[in-house]
Amino acid sequence: MSVSSKIEDRGTDINIKHRLIDILFLTLCGILSGAEGWEEISEFGKQKQTWLKKFLGYDNGIPSASTIKRVISLIEAETLLNSYINWINSIREQQDLTIIAIDGKTLKQSYQNSDDKLTALHSISAYATEEGITLTLTDSKTKTNEIQGVLELIEILELKSTIITADAMSCNKKITKAITDKQGDYVLQLKATQSKLLAEVKAYFHKIRRDEPNLIEQGYHENIDAGHGLIETRQCTQLAISDWIENAKEWTNLNSIIEIVRIRHDKKTGEQTTQTAYYISSLSINPEQLNYVIKRHWAIENSLHYVLDVTFKEDSCRIREQQATKNMALFRRASVSLIKSSGIKGSVKSIVKRCGWNHDILEQVVFGKTFVG
Repeated sequence: MSVSSKIEDRGTDINIKHRLIDILFLTLCGILSGAEGWEEISEFGKQKQTWLKKFLGYDNGIPSASTIKRVISLIEAETLLNSYINWINSIREQQDLTIIAIDGKTLKQSYQNSDDKLTALHSISAYATEEGITLTLTDSKTKTNEIQGVLELIEILELKSTIITADAMSCNKKITKAITDKQGDYVLQLKATQSKLLAEVKAYFHKIRRDEPNLIEQGYHENIDAGHGLIETRQCTQLAISDWIENAKEWTNLNSIIEIVRIRHDKKTGEQTTQTAYYISSLSINPEQLNYVIKRHWAIENSLHYVLDVTFKEDSCRIREQQATKNMALFRRASVSLIKSSGIKGSVKSIVKRCGWNHDILEQVVFGKTFVG
C-alpha cells in the first residue's frame, strides 16, 4: 500500500488542498537545501515555487508550516520506511555493497518532555560504508535496548556475501546467529560486555606471541595513513579460533579473533597515543582485509552521524512528535544517500549549500542517473 493511500485511509482532509507527493517532494528538497524545520521548509517552497512547479503541481500554492507538520506527523513511519527500503533495494541491484556498518544514534532534542530525556529517539542505522548509503533504520526505546533493534535490521537486510560490522553494543550471540542464518559474515568489537570471552582472547594473543610467534607474523598487517597533521599506524593481527578459547564455542560461526593497535602521532606536538581493541569475526585469516573492514566501520560515525549533526543539525532539532521525528530522521538519511551517490565533488555541507543556491545542482542530486526510477 502506498504512503498516500495510508494517509487517506485515516480519514484526514489535509490532502484535499495539497497532494501528499507535493509535500514529500518539498520536504526532501528543502532538507537537501539546508532547511531545518517546518517554517524553513515552507519558506523554501515559497522562494522556489517556480522551480518546484517544473515537476509537480502545487495548484494551491505552497503548504504552510503547520500543514507540513501535520502531514509528516500522520505518515506511519513503518510505511515510509518500507517505501524507502524498496527504493534502496532497487539501487543495490546495480551495486556491489559488501560492508554494512550498524550503529545507534540518539537524537538528543527529541525527548517527549524535559523531565524524562530518556524518551529521546534512539535510531539504529545500517550504512553501506563504500557508497555512503543508509540502507534502513529502526529505533529502540533506549540505547541499552539496541540489540533488539539490530536484530530487526538484520531481518530486513539482504546479507548474502555481505560483511556486517558493529561496535561492542551489538557483540551478542543472537546477532551472530542471525547474521549467519542470512548467509552474511560479521566483524564485531569485543569489550567488557562480554568479559569472559574478552579475557580469553587477550590471554590467547599473549600465549601465541610467546609460544608460536610465526602465527603472529602470518596473521599480521600494518597500514599507515597521514593527514590533518596526524600519522596513524593501524596494526592488525588476526588468529584462527582455537579450542583453547572455551567461550568461543557458544558463538555461531566464530572463526577468528582480531587485535587492532592504533598508534597516532601528532606531528605538531610530537604527542603519541596508543589504543588497542579486540574483535571477533566469522571471516577466515586475511589480516589485510580485516584491517580495511574495521577501519571502514567508522565511516558510519564520520560520514553519517557527524554529517547529520553538523550539516543537518539533527541533534539540535526540536521536533518531538514521535512519528514526525522518525520520518524526518529518514528524510535526512535519504538526503545524505542522495548526495553521496550524486557524483558531485565536495563535502556534504558544501553540496547542501550549492543545492540551495543552484537549481541545476539540486536537480542533479534529486534526479541523478543512479536514482532515476
